[in-house]
Amino acid sequence: MIKDTPGFHYAEGAAPFGELDIVLPHSRELGEGLSTEAQRAAESIFDNAWSKSYWLASEVGQQAIDEWLKTPYGENHPNLMRVTSRAFTHPKQNLTYAVKPDMIPDWPWPERFDAVVAAEIVGFGNAKLEVSGNPVERAIKWLRYPEKQYVNVANANVRPRWQGRHIGVALMHGLLSGFPEDRPATTYVARSNNRLLQALSAVGYQETGSQPRSDLIPGATFEEVRLQAGSAGEVRDRLARRFSWLNDAETIEPVS
Repeated sequence: MIKDTPGFHYAEGAAPFGELDIVLPHSRELGEGLSTEAQRAAESIFDNAWSKSYWLASEVGQQAIDEWLKTPYGENHPNLMRVTSRAFTHPKQNLTYAVKPDMIPDWPWPERFDAVVAAEIVGFGNAKLEVSGNPVERAIKWLRYPEKQYVNVANANVRPRWQGRHIGVALMHGLLSGFPEDRPATTYVARSNNRLLQALSAVGYQETGSQPRSDLIPGATFEEVRLQAGSAGEVRDRLARRFSWLNDAETIEPVS
């Protein structure tokens, strides 16, 4: 996979799930924002992936999930809405979609992003460069100490009917591809999501702390674990060693 490209194509037979495209919007598309259809797809993927997750049901109960899904999206999903909207104003963001390519016209790259919604968007992810500290410390780190930046994968969700086909692996690999390989990599996972914690541990992530979260599901609190790996490049390399088909990606070149 090559940095700073609009995406990657996995041909039929190259990966366990068949033909798939990982779309990586670059700065031109990020400045324009998502089309209504693509925004709706991201919201739907988030809803589906979380509401049907075994770990969430065991943590907060089905009644809390049902009530959560009834509320308006902006009130109900403050975290996803925040990272999504912020992604179009900050230059160091990376939104990624896993798109089934069966119906995409005029590939490799349509002129407008909403042209890809004819195909099924099966996964959504968001990653960004971050720094820690108070506002003054953060400003200083951004300007003077780039080595203090780290890559945070904030969201990586796959529609339930497409889970179990390693699409999440391709999303993770694609998200990390847009950032400096030497930066530490972080992410946050619910303590009860044992499968994901084990999968991330196998590619280099280790727990560095935890905190209660009560701002995602109204009336429910669960423990969120912070994970960190040595570098984004290390995680990508470990993923590629475990899933060799990641090395078979064809670069999707932008249309000039």
